[in-house]
Amino acid sequence: MGNAMIVGSSVRRGAYFHILEVQMNSPAFTHHIECILKAVAARMGFKKFSTLFECYSSQIAYSIYNGGFDPYRFPPHLLGYDNLRAYAEAAFLPFSLVYLFADGKSGSWRKSPSVADLKNSRALFATHCKVTQKTPAEGIARCFPEIIANQINISMDSDNQEGLEDELRARLKDLKGDLDQLLGSHVDGIVVEILRGLGDQEFGPDGEICRSLQMLKESERAIANFNSITRYRSFSDFQFHEPNLPAFSTTTILRSLAWIARKAPAAESPATTFHVLHRMFAEIQDCPLVNEQLRLLNGISVWIASYPIHFTDNTILRTLVQWCTTCMSQFDLVRAAQSMIEWALGIYAKTGYAETRLPDALIAISCAAHDYATNGSEDVITILGVDLVRWIEDQAFELCKRSDLKELVLKALPAWPCDPIPGLAALLDNIPCSKLSKILGDTRISSKFRVVRRLHDFASRNELPAERFAQSDFWRLKNSIPPLSQLQDEDVDAFSSLLVCQQGKISSFEVGQAGRLTVCDWQRRLTRKKPEDTQIQIQGPFILSLHDILQLHDPSQVHTAYKTLRYIASVKMPVFPPPLIPEGSRELEYLQRYHFASRTGAARELTDLHQPLYVELCKDFPKWITALCTLLSDILSSQDPFYAQLVTILESDVAFAEQSLPVLVHSILQNEPKGNPSSQILSQYFTSVLCQESASMRCLKCIVDVVLHLRHFRPMNWKDALVNDKWLNISFRLLGSTAITCGAYTTALLFLELATEHDILSPSEDPHAEAILFDIYSHIDEPDGFYGIKTQDLRHFLVKRFHHEKQWDKAFSFHGAAVEAGSNVPSEVEGVFQSLHAFGFHHLAISALQNAPSATQATFHSSEMAYHLGWRTETWDLPSNAGESNSGAPLYHALRAVYRERDNQSIDNVVRQCSFSQMEQLRALGDENLFEIRQVTQNLMCLNQVGQWRTKKNQQDLAIKQVTFGSWARAGTESSDFE
Repeated sequence: MGNAMIVGSSVRRGAYFHILEVQMNSPAFTHHIECILKAVAARMGFKKFSTLFECYSSQIAYSIYNGGFDPYRFPPHLLGYDNLRAYAEAAFLPFSLVYLFADGKSGSWRKSPSVADLKNSRALFATHCKVTQKTPAEGIARCFPEIIANQINISMDSDNQEGLEDELRARLKDLKGDLDQLLGSHVDGIVVEILRGLGDQEFGPDGEICRSLQMLKESERAIANFNSITRYRSFSDFQFHEPNLPAFSTTTILRSLAWIARKAPAAESPATTFHVLHRMFAEIQDCPLVNEQLRLLNGISVWIASYPIHFTDNTILRTLVQWCTTCMSQFDLVRAAQSMIEWALGIYAKTGYAETRLPDALIAISCAAHDYATNGSEDVITILGVDLVRWIEDQAFELCKRSDLKELVLKALPAWPCDPIPGLAALLDNIPCSKLSKILGDTRISSKFRVVRRLHDFASRNELPAERFAQSDFWRLKNSIPPLSQLQDEDVDAFSSLLVCQQGKISSFEVGQAGRLTVCDWQRRLTRKKPEDTQIQIQGPFILSLHDILQLHDPSQVHTAYKTLRYIASVKMPVFPPPLIPEGSRELEYLQRYHFASRTGAARELTDLHQPLYVELCKDFPKWITALCTLLSDILSSQDPFYAQLVTILESDVAFAEQSLPVLVHSILQNEPKGNPSSQILSQYFTSVLCQESASMRCLKCIVDVVLHLRHFRPMNWKDALVNDKWLNISFRLLGSTAITCGAYTTALLFLELATEHDILSPSEDPHAEAILFDIYSHIDEPDGFYGIKTQDLRHFLVKRFHHEKQWDKAFSFHGAAVEAGSNVPSEVEGVFQSLHAFGFHHLAISALQNAPSATQATFHSSEMAYHLGWRTETWDLPSNAGESNSGAPLYHALRAVYRERDNQSIDNVVRQCSFSQMEQLRALGDENLFEIRQVTQNLMCLNQVGQWRTKKNQQDLAIKQVTFGSWARAGTESSDFE
């Protein structure tokens, strides 16, 4: 049965229950059954064992009830849970619905239970509520929309509308409040649950769904729209089987929707459609069962066909396109998503609405299509991808026929993943170089690194201004580098070649590089604007940042932000005037129509930070940041319930929690008097974390960011001119050394300057200050600042100065004299090697190494200099595990592969791997670490030349020993200005 569960989705739920049935009858086999089910979950690709139970919980609940079994006889670990409470919470909703709606042993969901059955189900429901520590009233409130929707569907299915309201009141007798009012406040959830019950799967023009749509008033229009949004779907795409219970016909679903619309007219509003799209598409992304995903898509399609007028609202239409774009990454859903996207793009083409997010959507769709086309593993996927690429290019070309949409398509074309069709290619060729920089600076476009190809085309024709690239374009490209999984060979080659064309010149980064505004950015911006509503300053940074997340293509992030905003709407959400929220963007308005019950923060104190646990957590950044931000939000919730609503996203979204920490710390400190205990507690805690050798680098960076963010504000009722540096009492020298550890060298210089004003210890008394300053000025673009260092060791300063000024002859004299005098200090010995390397005496440096002490040799063999000398002297026995931070290793490994390997594919793979590792390192480096950024770009340019030399044409010329001057002319014409 375990094997049947893996290979057959149609029989999986039955086999699953029968395996569990064995355990209920023979507990001795519990361990064996657990091993089988864990193996099934692993082979199905589930990350959590409990996902298997959650997929079939409704069906299992019905089978257990119908069989008269005790649901608590299962050991929780058999289903993937640590304890009974966790299992009961996960099973609460499906089991509650079974208790309240199943008709005894009849095997039907469509009949109302008898009085005896209702009494029995009430007792079972009360027991389950007790296990989850809820009262029956709280349990009813927890599953209110599901109860209403199922009762409506059951009544409509049995054609018993007259007694429906009485039936609802009987089921909700434990719940306080007027029925009509409760329906109105939960109408979005009720509509979603009604649509989830759709069991018909025949979506074709002659299928049951289309025949049922004829009962609508505008049936012809509804059927035409339904056929349009299912146009590319086919029954051959997936072998359908019976869906999980409860399942009802389309006719029943449409009757249920009509009934709830009569009782709560808001059910037919655009706000309801907004919530239906968010909730149902989020469930599609969470559900791992394709049969259930397609079932939910059928429900969405029925709703769209019933209310197409709502999609003339740009917010609703944008939401549909956004969620359909996320479905493009799933092979089994791609045709359904394609159909809906084409229908939505058709509305854009008719209305001509210039949606600013449309370029980002077009890029995401084209990239997904290109990924399928270049898959290479299966012909079916490749054929699908080729068809999708042709389709989205045709759609983009159609949009260009409207002048008001043409500009939006032109923004997307430079980031297109492949060469477009001739019509679009002609438009692409006419895009000037200046527009490419604007596209790179557009924060609404998320995938724009492919613009590097067009920039390289302009640079190869000497049409790209060198100064603009060095000061702006390079940094925007760096911040747009995608993860390795999304990086393409052509993009890496174009980026490396672009660096070569620009002679490797990079200037210091600009202040305020373009990017999506963070929570901190929003707080600083709102503080400058000083809005009349003080709530905007308090809540605005979080709400506006969450609103921005709603526009992303990560379904998990989007849904978490959506849920958090619904919780926030339960307290009070201020009105944001333009331009804080763009005109025509109505997400926040719709979110306030319906909301979840507000959350209550736990009663906690800041003194909890004295617990050793909070310091120990700094080894694991995700756990540390979520635990710390949740603690601060719970503390703040005692003054403002708004902060309690943030827990949903602070617990699950590490990136958002990282952005929020500085703002939460500011909120804790801003209203407390001078010398407040909160400042002392936070200062002591942050200092403890900074002093932990095992602390995660991201934890250290977070604390540095907190201090930097606080400097933008002044505490209330303080008159000191330097008060913005006194929020926390943390040593600025400690912060400076921490900033260096994080690669933030200009920030480290700022902290050292502040240390001279605020710290008790003077720079001359600090033994580490000089070394820190040497480290800073060797990594930033301020060469003259080196001479301002006040030294306590003149000889050490002179040696550093010779290295700084590249006076290797004088440096060699000092290092050589020290070594000759018998010094075995590694820095002196390596200084000799560096000097010989600078003179070009690479073999002499290697020879000198052989006579060095063994300890020096061991250190040297893993140093950067060893790899720089290694490939120059053809010493190919250096270790391979040099680490990502070793700037000499990538080029050495690539050239060693060229020298040693005989298989061309192996050589190319090593060169590619080295290039990709350097791109990943460049992506990870902070903008302030200019020295290492230049090292990485130099490696990329060198690896690019290795790749150029490895091209098929050049290798063929070398093989036949016919090397013409024209093909190799570029190798000897590099500018003397090359960096």
